[in-house]
Amino acid sequence: MKKKSTTERQKQLAENACKYLLDNLDRKITLEDLADKFGYSATYLKICFKNTYGMPIHKYVRAKRLEYAAGLLMNSREGILEIAGRVGFENGSKFAKVFRDMFCMTPGKFRRMDREESQRLLESVRIEPCE
Repeated sequence: MKKKSTTERQKQLAENACKYLLDNLDRKITLEDLADKFGYSATYLKICFKNTYGMPIHKYVRAKRLEYAAGLLMNSREGILEIAGRVGFENGSKFAKVFRDMFCMTPGKFRRMDREESQRLLESVRIEPCE
């Protein structure tokens, strides 16, 4: 995705917001909560984030939650519903749907894949981290 140019202050705001969101993937944080935390309007924060990362905040957070969930599916024996909860999904069927949308398979099928194959798939959908 093409990023628009941002000032250093805008980039720093987006990076700080991103780091906060990644540290709290298990929590439901609204755009308004995030804007209040950093002392800016929700609109300004949305623009800074999208210009820095090339996508809206909610899509970035969802992708990061799903990447984290995929790692848990590969490396833990936790149940799928427990993993869904750990990454901020209150509803198992919603988690399964968005997981399937990103990885083109259910969480259970992903877990059963060969480790090398699942790692390649995870790498193919990974988005850039906060800087």
